[in-house]
Amino acid sequence: MRMRTWFLTTMLALLPAIGTAQSVVTYHNSLERHGRYTVSGLTLDAAAGMHIDRHFQASIKGHVYAQPLYWLPAGKTTGRVIVATESNLVYALDSVTGSVTWKTELPRSP
Repeated sequence: MRMRTWFLTTMLALLPAIGTAQSVVTYHNSLERHGRYTVSGLTLDAAAGMHIDRHFQASIKGHVYAQPLYWLPAGKTTGRVIVATESNLVYALDSVTGSVTWKTELPRSP
């Protein structure tokens, strides 16, 4: 649980480096999924000043092995972090607080 919280917190700490928030809902934000997604504001100098956001308190059940996605709904100023777990749970977390916006359990395959 502690590692998952650290991972999500660290991931969300990167969001300010992006500048203007944008949704990233495909692999490396590319329909081709070629893996060449870059964040121009994320440099070694910018990364050196990052810290864990103590206000972000996420609590999820299950291990996370997939890449969480960041989504900024149309007309909203606060984004969501979509996280799928090995427990077949999918969460939408508020990107500022880490609180669960919604959660659903996927059916298990036979």
